[in-house]
Amino acid sequence: MALILNIETSMQVCSIALAQDGCVIAERTNTEANRSMELINPFIEEIFQSSGKSFKELDAVAISGGPGSYTGLRVGASCAKGLCYALEIPLIHVSGLDGMIQGIRQRYAKTAKCIVPLIDARREEVFAKAVSMQDTILEAAHYTVNEEFVRKFVALDDVLFFGTGSAKTLLLEKFPNQIFADFIPNASDIAILSEQKFGEQQYEDLAYYEPQYLKEVYFTKNN
Repeated sequence: MALILNIETSMQVCSIALAQDGCVIAERTNTEANRSMELINPFIEEIFQSSGKSFKELDAVAISGGPGSYTGLRVGASCAKGLCYALEIPLIHVSGLDGMIQGIRQRYAKTAKCIVPLIDARREEVFAKAVSMQDTILEAAHYTVNEEFVRKFVALDDVLFFGTGSAKTLLLEKFPNQIFADFIPNASDIAILSEQKFGEQQYEDLAYYEPQYLKEVYFTKNN
């Protein structure tokens, strides 16, 4: 039973949701790219004002901690860690891929037997995970989208691809059980997951926490 601030900046959105016992009570989301640094603090102030809650009532801060945009992840992690230090409350990490799975199950009417969130990792690469109703089919990792990757799903029934990397699979061999869905991540997607982790006291070490990149970060040096 907790009041948790949920932050999603791992992709091209800035989304903040305040949840009480896993139920969202206030939320702000912007889907314009590259505005997380500008909007994250105003959004947090706005949802506390609209909800009538105070920062002192917060029990934890949860972050959609990757994989995703390096800049977005750093913005979200810096804000979340700052709040946790200032308020002396725990930080909760939720996998962005798990948040996407939770979100698509809540929003997508048709039940797919295999759910595959795909996050664009540039070139012909994606961050991906695949789950059925009972099992994990493909562990969360960085993958190259090629015929071998797609063949992992050919024998499965009703495979739902979604996320910023799903368009890459459209360029490969089609098979009849493919389903595609539009999807924009939202902080409300991680609210139930963060509540569960709070109940299990799955907290991060503030001093050492880093987002889950799943891929080495490269910087371009200007001459």
